[in-house]
Amino acid sequence: MRIPPFNDGSKGEHGWGADRIPDKDPRLTLGSQKLALSPRNANTMWMLHFLSHLKDGGTAGFVMATGELSNGETARFEVRKALVEQDYVDCIVQLTGQLFANTQIPCSLWFLSKNRAGGNGYWKRTGEILFIDGRKLGTLIPGSRKQKQLSAEDIERISSCYRAFRRKKTPETVKGFVRGATFDEIRKQGLCACGGAICWC
Repeated sequence: MRIPPFNDGSKGEHGWGADRIPDKDPRLTLGSQKLALSPRNANTMWMLHFLSHLKDGGTAGFVMATGELSNGETARFEVRKALVEQDYVDCIVQLTGQLFANTQIPCSLWFLSKNRAGGNGYWKRTGEILFIDGRKLGTLIPGSRKQKQLSAEDIERISSCYRAFRRKKTPETVKGFVRGATFDEIRKQGLCACGGAICWC
């Protein structure tokens, strides 16, 4: 699990340095698709970077600002679309805000996987993404009026759903908490990989 800088480059005068990434950088190609980078936000570069380091059968988990689930900027949308349609996105977990000391914005957990076809103890889950809505979980840390924490029970509730999705079957839908969504459902949302929009609105 990694936590890259949220929205790096969005406030700097010169962005985050997208112009210094060579066009031939292999991280910018998924299948036969060449992807552009946002000059003002490094989020999707981090996604592509993590994916590039996965071996066959591996899974990467990382934290992103929740806005990355639905941002409409062309370059960022195209990366999100490629990750979904090329079947790398395994699970999205939306979390509450106030979990970090240095920012109160809500975040989400992304899990990208190269074992979605099944095998080696994993269930075949191609063409489907698991969405978990943990926005109502978490309580204030004792003595703090600003920062929240997830309890062991909260963490197990989330992780047990994802374990089942990877190794057994898609968990039964629990309104307001968990649902598997097909690519067709996600496309109807305009590739807005936002669990709340797909499952609970």
